[in-house]
Amino acid sequence: MTYTLHMAGVPGVVRDADGAGIPDDPGNRDWQAYQSWLKAGHQPHPAPVAAPMVVHSVTRRQFFQAAAQSGLVTQGEALGLLATGTMPEKLEKAVQLLPAADQYPARMMITGEPSFARNNALLVHLGTALGLTAQQFDALFQAAASA
Repeated sequence: MTYTLHMAGVPGVVRDADGAGIPDDPGNRDWQAYQSWLKAGHQPHPAPVAAPMVVHSVTRRQFFQAAAQSGLVTQGEALGLLATGTMPEKLEKAVQLLPAADQYPARMMITGEPSFARNNALLVHLGTALGLTAQQFDALFQAAASA
């Protein structure tokens, strides 16, 4: 018999043999059996690690708020972009690194698109031009989703 801890913050364990959830309840027979198993020197398997949240799309406001919070742009630049469409200098320089045919569509997307998809090729190229790794870009989207 073996057991696995529940995910963080959830009391109790899971009995591996049948997947039964066993609550942290001293009056529960299965909990008592688990406590005896522990006293016999056994250790439960660690709790499974939650898969990271995959964010596929965020609003333009969420994206630029997270960009400002991360220091990618200033708060004033983010507000200016959302209010008047004024491109932050750093972002404009990144756009200029794109192939000429992609620069106008990139500017249109940045200043007018209501939401940004994580897998948008232009946005991915811009992230690369800004020096962001794929992990940093994912983190930006995750931060944006909670902004």
